[in-house]
Order: sequence, then C-alpha cells, then structure tokens
Amino acid sequence: MEEGEARFLLDSSRPRREKRNFDDLQARKLYVNILFMLSNKQKETIIKKFQTHKGDTGSPEVQIAILTTEIEEVAKHLEKHKKDNHSRRGLLKMVGNRRRLLRYLKGEDEKRHEKIVEKLKLKK
Repeated sequence: MEEGEARFLLDSSRPRREKRNFDDLQARKLYVNILFMLSNKQKETIIKKFQTHKGDTGSPEVQIAILTTEIEEVAKHLEKHKKDNHSRRGLLKMVGNRRRLLRYLKGEDEKRHEKIVEKLKLKK
C-alpha cells in the first residue's frame, strides 16, 4: 500500500455530521411553540366567555374551550402539513384530554355538559 492510499483510508471524504448550533435549535423550538400556542389575549377572551364565576380560570368549561381552540389551530396546520406526525400526536393528546374533561363534566353536571357542547358546536 502506498502512502497516498493510506491517507485516503484514514481521511475519508465522507461529510461529517455538523453539530447544531444550540441558539438556532432554541429559536426553532420557540417558533414552534409560538406557532401553536394561543396568545394571552386569545386566552383571556376565551376565559371571559366561558368562565362560571369571576376569576374562574380552571373550570372544566374553560379548559375545554381553550383545548378546542388549540385543536382547531393544530388541525388547520395539519391540513397544510400532512406529514407532520409530531404535531398530529400532540393533536391526538389534546383531543383525548378534552374527551376526558367532557366525560368528567358529564358525570358531574349533565346540564353544564350539554351547554358547553352546544356552545362549542361539538359532536355529542
């Protein structure tokens, strides 16, 4: 084996995987979170519309309403980006969470359940 051949074997010209710039990765994560998160103003309007009493931010009605708007946003995103399976998984988690909240509300108070389903135009 000649000297040139040995150098070729040791120093292969295959491209190496570059390390990602952490700042860019953080910026990308921030962009994705901003893309799907509701703004504070949007959340406030939803809370005011669905709250059961003044200062209510965590009742099932409010949580269901917030989840419904987030589900609608992700569904719009998935219509454009059909192969985005990560967002699809998040969508399925949100739908399951909303379903559990609706089941809980139905067990606690049937009238409140019917009212929220009618307001949000959800299937029964």
